[in-house]
Amino acid sequence: WREHAQVWRAGSNIVIVPPWLDAPPDVTADDLVLLIDPGHAFGSASHETTRLCLEAVAEFVTPGAVVADIGCGSGVLGIAAVRLGAREAIATDISPDAIIATIENARRNDVADVVDVSTATIVELDSATYDLVLANIGAATLCSMAQGLVQITKPAGVLVLSGLLAEQTETVAAALNQAGAVVDDVREDGEWRALVAHRS
Repeated sequence: WREHAQVWRAGSNIVIVPPWLDAPPDVTADDLVLLIDPGHAFGSASHETTRLCLEAVAEFVTPGAVVADIGCGSGVLGIAAVRLGAREAIATDISPDAIIATIENARRNDVADVVDVSTATIVELDSATYDLVLANIGAATLCSMAQGLVQITKPAGVLVLSGLLAEQTETVAAALNQAGAVVDDVREDGEWRALVAHRS
């Protein structure tokens, strides 16, 4: 798969580069270049949902923010968040391959000291702790975790959830509403969707 890997852009200025490739010539000083090797985990920015989440990270991260990347895969979302000014990101996943990939990618991007990689479950995280909560997982898992995702978000915080198809949007939005969140925006890339929400 490495032979077919490529550089991806997300939003206006995030550039995801596999470490074994050179950055493209159109990269400028205004671009944020992240070196990401997903290994056996998810998150190379080749998928629409990753790019949707990266665009939201660029929009919603504020200086000094504390971010949670739930189901972190390669760690690309949490790493992007701290490179964009977040004070700290916790990146959690149940997959050993994801933990390995995230640790290595955090080191590769010089943010290992501010990306806390963990196998903690959502119920093990502190309530109302995170300014931005990211979860790019899948509709069924998002629904089952909705209560926990809302609970770990600060009252003024933002949730960005993706991994869902267009026809799954209403189901996930309903789960969020029942958990105490309000969906502010539905973003799309092809058949895939991302929800932006806040605690009600």
